[in-house]
Amino acid sequence: MANRTSSPLGPAACVCATDEAAASLGTLIHSVAEQAPDDATEQQLVELLEAGWAEIDFGAQWHADQERVRAQRMLAELARWLSGSRDRLQLVAKEAGFSVRVGEALLSGKVDRLERDADGRLVVIDFKTGKSRYPEKDLAGHPQLAAYQVAVTEGGFTGGIPAESGGASLVQLSAANTRGSEQQQGPLAESDEPGWVHGKLAEIASALRANSVTANPGKACDRCAVRRCCPVQDDGRQVTQ
Repeated sequence: MANRTSSPLGPAACVCATDEAAASLGTLIHSVAEQAPDDATEQQLVELLEAGWAEIDFGAQWHADQERVRAQRMLAELARWLSGSRDRLQLVAKEAGFSVRVGEALLSGKVDRLERDADGRLVVIDFKTGKSRYPEKDLAGHPQLAAYQVAVTEGGFTGGIPAESGGASLVQLSAANTRGSEQQQGPLAESDEPGWVHGKLAEIASALRANSVTANPGKACDRCAVRRCCPVQDDGRQVTQ
């Protein structure tokens, strides 16, 4: 018989608890990546994981055991990526913050790693702990990676001085496959339409200045944090109507 969890608040509460534990595990994996030296062994990464493991409430022992196995796989992939990328990338900073104005939009945030490639260009690395990979065919238009590249070229990491972008990558720690864990977006300057993300940022800035924002369904709806109060979703309509 399969293990099951139950809650007096119903299945939705179980889903929320599971999502919260998954988010906490993702935060812990990112913390391990931030603390780890680039030559860290898998065992060293596991030791860093153990230091924060007790802080996560998985709700049931079977779930904790299941997630521990997944966490160890992610750490093994992290160790492989670190050791396998040092011949082409040099670390510049971890958890690097940026803030830069692009037209009427203020673009700000933080990236997991900022690296420098063999040509001296800056490359942004974003660790992902989710269970699904981004479609390879859509990587060139990945908005988050493109926004990071704009932050690079607009001087967001270099005190306002424009820098050359060498691209940006998702490193899929939980969804590695035979192609490896890294999904690369090439430099925007080398794409067919280098300024597409500037246009997208302008659209977003304009929409946010308006009195209302139109909700449009998209590929990320199934994992959206505000799905349950979104008017274009069946469960969201119960809240908004």
